[in-house]
Amino acid sequence: MAVLCLNEKSGRIQDRRSKSRKKVVSHHNTEKNAAKSRKTDEYAGKLLASRSNLPASILLRENPDFSDKRMVSEVSSYIKRYVFEGWEASIISFMFKPLPNKRASMLRIMNSEVELFYSKLVTRVDRDPTAPSHFQRLPRLFVAPDPPVYKHIKDPRPNVTINDGFHGQGICLIPPNSRLKDELCLHVKAKEEFYLRDSRLRSIHLTPIKSDPEYVTKYVMKMVGRQFAWENVIWLPKVISEAKNTPPSTP
Repeated sequence: MAVLCLNEKSGRIQDRRSKSRKKVVSHHNTEKNAAKSRKTDEYAGKLLASRSNLPASILLRENPDFSDKRMVSEVSSYIKRYVFEGWEASIISFMFKPLPNKRASMLRIMNSEVELFYSKLVTRVDRDPTAPSHFQRLPRLFVAPDPPVYKHIKDPRPNVTINDGFHGQGICLIPPNSRLKDELCLHVKAKEEFYLRDSRLRSIHLTPIKSDPEYVTKYVMKMVGRQFAWENVIWLPKVISEAKNTPPSTP
């Protein structure tokens, strides 16, 4: 039986039982959303461990912590270890030609264009990138979507208007015994036409990381978990089989 009462402030009759039901439903929805969030974080953590070449033991522990802060910290340590072992690290930014306005389509195309860039780069770094034994010699690349940072934009009109300023930003790691004769930034600049050919890339900008790779990694990933989900981050090479795709011919 419903219990009716008079609200002193509004003078309206309320149903306490209905109000109680709303609280129960609200609490249930909160728990449901929290469980969904935990499941999403767990999925992201497993994806990170399996496709970014991080040891699974790092993230998939007895009491795993899949928080954004924890995962960014793990990736930062991962980059630092590669740099310590002599890998060349660079911040890499991808600007794109006009893409579909729908966010999901735009991100999907961005990732496919980054994969195209990587498929071109990998043949310049290793002579036999399709060999499973050469997997550890392949360059590492991770790229996250990034909104425009106006104070750092040199040509604000195109960079802000095209795709609302969204671009890809990440870190590229080149192994010590690479085929490249120059630093990655000099190589890409010299071969820019090759890397932009038959793609939707408008420009590629690289900056060598000379110090504090952990801080730089955290800066690059600042929007992951805030504006973009972890599944929007592209990790290359994802798996050994990916290197078996026929790479494009080099000039």
